[in-house]
Amino acid sequence: MATHTCSSSSKDVGYVDSGCTIHMAKEPSLFTSLDKAVRTKVKLGNGKIVQAKGKGIVSVHISKGPKYIHDVLLIPDLSQNLLSVAQLLKKGYSISFKNNCCVIMDSTNSEVVKVEMCGNSFPLSLNQVNQTTLVSKHDDSAL
Repeated sequence: MATHTCSSSSKDVGYVDSGCTIHMAKEPSLFTSLDKAVRTKVKLGNGKIVQAKGKGIVSVHISKGPKYIHDVLLIPDLSQNLLSVAQLLKKGYSISFKNNCCVIMDSTNSEVVKVEMCGNSFPLSLNQVNQTTLVSKHDDSAL
């Protein structure tokens, strides 16, 4: 289990977001693996359409070791990194919100991370882990 308070810099923080359809990060340095050939267009919450500069894997360090978030788009125009609730659910995770916390659990119902609410947001410290990731399967799903 890992928890996060409001003290991390925005570069290494991802916000759990129920409104976005796919995970997005703004910093190339967050990626442990990045395919820069992916150039998907994304419509942001403010209506602006931007082009992804790649798609890859971001690692999140938790007390049990690194967890890898697959299928993250690199969007340098973002103001903050976003973790898609919908995409987490599709990957077999469950998410609950209670007692001013967001709890993300894996498919075995084990707690992966507990994120405390800060203001009206749920900021998760990504604490990038510089390790080689496991190979992920290719996914051509559309937004």
